[in-house]
Amino acid sequence: MQNIHELMHVSKIILSKPGGVTTAEVLSMGLPMVIVKPIPGQEINNTNFLTLKGAAIKVDEPGEAHKVIDGLLDDKAKLDRLKSAALKIAKPNASMDIARLLLSLESC
Repeated sequence: MQNIHELMHVSKIILSKPGGVTTAEVLSMGLPMVIVKPIPGQEINNTNFLTLKGAAIKVDEPGEAHKVIDGLLDDKAKLDRLKSAALKIAKPNASMDIARLLLSLESC
């Protein structure tokens, strides 16, 4: 699918697994994330980080995800807190920051 960024732009919540690229995109857009079935390794680490920082909610039973989403859509304050937490830890300029750092190292 080539228009994920467009779908995220019009979304209020993302229901997904917390892979690296997905997590980076979701955070940079300030979207609350509902996480279902993260795989061991990096996805579990991302889940732990995101839930600890208040930017995501983990759902243990996929069939219960709709209840969490409905609850968030009915609670604007909680949705706003999740969004704010996501924006607080987002690094939307990370690739440019890395490129600048690498270019500055060339001149050393």
